[in-house]
Amino acid sequence: MLDPFEAFDPSSDARAIHQALLADGWQPFTPKARGGKSKSEAAYIRFLHEGTARTARLYLNSIAAYMQGIGERGFCAPLPGADIQPNGDVYFYFGGTKTEQVIDVAGKLRGWSNNAPDAS
Repeated sequence: MLDPFEAFDPSSDARAIHQALLADGWQPFTPKARGGKSKSEAAYIRFLHEGTARTARLYLNSIAAYMQGIGERGFCAPLPGADIQPNGDVYFYFGGTKTEQVIDVAGKLRGWSNNAPDAS
């Protein structure tokens, strides 16, 4: 699942984040192949957390964790380290000390999915 990330950027911290998300109950999904291809060319893993209040979605690529859903974007945009893209997606870039920050954001997002009163 992570081989394409590591082939693209061997120094990526995606594996550490992937392992932390799995340990925290997130479920990973890779995109399905399309157009008659044998495997997907998409460069991300989608993680879902089925909370008690809602399902949270987080996407992981070789340089960032990001949120595309309206609810996830609204929750994550004010968090430290958020980089709001022109289309409204919220990115958290990782590497070095930022990797722990991304793991922390994922934990807060999991809390939000369980309707935690103040996950920030």
